[in-house]
Amino acid sequence: MLILLPALLVGCRENPPVSKETSGGGCRISVVDDQYSPTFEVAQAALSVPAESERYEKAYFAMGCFWGSEALLAGAPGVVSTRVGFAGGTLENPTYRSIGDHVETVEVLYDPNLISYPKLLRHFWRHHNARAKPIFRQYASAVFAVDESQEKAAKKERRAWQQKTGGEKLLTAVLPIQEFYPAGESHQKYYLQQDPQLLESLPDSDKKLNTLLATKLNAVAGRGGERESLEKTLAALGINPEARDLLFLRAVWEQ
Repeated sequence: MLILLPALLVGCRENPPVSKETSGGGCRISVVDDQYSPTFEVAQAALSVPAESERYEKAYFAMGCFWGSEALLAGAPGVVSTRVGFAGGTLENPTYRSIGDHVETVEVLYDPNLISYPKLLRHFWRHHNARAKPIFRQYASAVFAVDESQEKAAKKERRAWQQKTGGEKLLTAVLPIQEFYPAGESHQKYYLQQDPQLLESLPDSDKKLNTLLATKLNAVAGRGGERESLEKTLAALGINPEARDLLFLRAVWEQ
């Protein structure tokens, strides 16, 4: 079943709005070009809210500012849901304003039938500089393993990635996840939320930020990952080629 999402009824602006983010941790500048406002259909499955089950597995990654990290990780095929928050520290109930010794972290829910954990790890290393010493601890590179199997896989892939790329030592820590504290709602799917017209085009629901569609649209809006892979994912969600092109144009995606 295909669901028709309403068109974004916005006018063309000569100068699209720019939202400047914190410079540390590799955050991006979010730019929306309002002249590209597609109407598109999606499959019913795109509006589902993936939940933890026997079908899906969880992984936790820290790779700088979690706004950009969430978009990058959401761009991987097989990732069905993401959530940003804090992990790796000792402060109870940290917040964005009081993070303590925690690291900005992304919780990833993925389908192991579509992407293996080792492939997800390679996606993680490929999309950030794990050799650069972070300006602040909160932007450190880390893999937080949910069990011994993930920890072994992460250490194995870290060695392989180090040997493959050579150069300076990778600074990625591999540690067991102790506790993950979700960040506030305003930080979830940050890039999608910076495009209110696109966000408001989604079916009205208090769970719309948690849908599979929102996860992938946030990757597009944040220009996260490889466009070719995202194109295939959007096609699988039932979005037609013309609308897909307009969505990438709207995000001012670099060609």
